[in-house]
Amino acid sequence: MAIAETRVYMPQAPRPRLRLLEDERWLALVLLVPTLVLLGMFIAYPFVRGILLSVTNTRVGVPGEFVGFANFYKISTTGSFAPPSTTRSSIPA
Repeated sequence: MAIAETRVYMPQAPRPRLRLLEDERWLALVLLVPTLVLLGMFIAYPFVRGILLSVTNTRVGVPGEFVGFANFYKISTTGSFAPPSTTRSSIPA
């Protein structure tokens, strides 16, 4: 008589599912990405665009070329942008 081995089927315990939003690192990333995108769209892009426009001679509908600080020199030497001391002296008392 042969001895037969009987194996009892024991199902493996289910692996715990990884819930990404329960991990604080992933949750922080998910919450920060939209914030950074909105900040980039409404703050960083206009700021950088304004700096680029200030150092070019761009007009509406005409592509500009780089002029550096010539725009700043121009407004500081013309009468359209005068220091406060000269504007006060030109006001009649």
